Amino acid sequence: MKLSWGGYHYIILSHPDVAQEVLKNNTVINKDRIYNIFHPWLGTGLITSSNDKWRHRRKLLTPAFHFRILEDFQGIFNDHSNILIEKLKNKKQNEEFLIDELIRLCTLDIIADSAMGVRFITQDRSGTDYGVAVNDITSALVQWFMKPWYWFSPIFNLSPLGKKFYKDIHTVHEFDRKVIREKKQKMMEELEHNSQTIDNFKKENEVPGVKKRRAFLDLLLYHHLTDKSLNEEDIREEVDTFMFAGQDTSAMGISWSLYLLGLHPDIQEKVYREQEEIFGEDMSNSITFTDLRKMKYLECVVKETLRIYPPVPVIVRSNPSDLKVGDYILPAKSSLAVNIYGIHHNPTVFVNPEVFDPDRFLPENCAKHHPFAFLPFSAGPRNCIGQRFAMMEMKTVLANVLRHFRVKSLDHRDKIFESGDAILRPKFGIRMIVEKR
Repeated sequence: MKLSWGGYHYIILSHPDVAQEVLKNNTVINKDRIYNIFHPWLGTGLITSSNDKWRHRRKLLTPAFHFRILEDFQGIFNDHSNILIEKLKNKKQNEEFLIDELIRLCTLDIIADSAMGVRFITQDRSGTDYGVAVNDITSALVQWFMKPWYWFSPIFNLSPLGKKFYKDIHTVHEFDRKVIREKKQKMMEELEHNSQTIDNFKKENEVPGVKKRRAFLDLLLYHHLTDKSLNEEDIREEVDTFMFAGQDTSAMGISWSLYLLGLHPDIQEKVYREQEEIFGEDMSNSITFTDLRKMKYLECVVKETLRIYPPVPVIVRSNPSDLKVGDYILPAKSSLAVNIYGIHHNPTVFVNPEVFDPDRFLPENCAKHHPFAFLPFSAGPRNCIGQRFAMMEMKTVLANVLRHFRVKSLDHRDKIFESGDAILRPKFGIRMIVEKR
């Protein structure tokens, strides 16, 4: 299918066979020009970089997502989800609220702590201007996507929205640079006073001065100070990339999961019974890495949610040369839009695709799926580097909420309007009430 949008021409790919040929192809790895809107904020970090720069950064950053390092983030997930629990405990009986707003604040706190080692505490509304600026930038991006006249740069740049957009980016970048300078100075002092720190890092993935809760920023600074493969602006690009990619996608994965569970109390109770089997009578115990691995049914719920509401509904690649797929030729210089949402809702791929059925992802049923039928984290060489981090975060927050509350959604799915921008979000929010268990 071909689509023209804002003067651009796209080939829409909505079948897993075609998606497989595109996503696994090592020559079709560059993002389309539509992603240029992210450049003022993210530069050419891992999401937006191309060719050799992307390959170098991907290789450099992959160790940051090793399971031994991710395990150390579990305390961060617990701490900030516990703050969320306290906020929910303050809700009155039958008090209506927008769950997605609370979840976005929680995931912003989590990614700030994980990516930069900075505690914003935006859930207590006492966070820095950074958190406000990040939220305003993402809101501006939504409006940019939805209003094609903003795609003409002079109009956007001179508009009140554009001026605010660049002001917020300046706020974010200045905060980044300040944190980077301060942490760089601390790491330099550690390296100067301990000749064993570099060897320890290489052997154990340990970062000087940070035994637990090491931020991604520490790994970036390590490369900056030792092998000079990154300068400070390179680090800033990747920190902003992690902040963007790690907040909204996880926030919507959690929010949509709670929404669907709020519509299906029977499935919600199955999740709770699994929690009881893991934790027994004491549901206040901190969730460990080992506990997460036991949450098999909750993981099915998350995956089914990501199938129905994939946080990134479409990804667009630039095709450098003719690509033969079956009987078709995808022409060179074309923009290839992999319609993840369309694949996930294709009745020839998933039976009764509009039905919320976590059992689809039980091991015995997963074997029947096409390998490229489920793409919430993309696939192939440019798949999401942080997907294990995201799954751990989503399961921790969801488990903590469901251990303490029954959730009820107030709007059926035909009343929820989805916003079709870079992230699949509810246009008017997700109304819920909670009941203490």
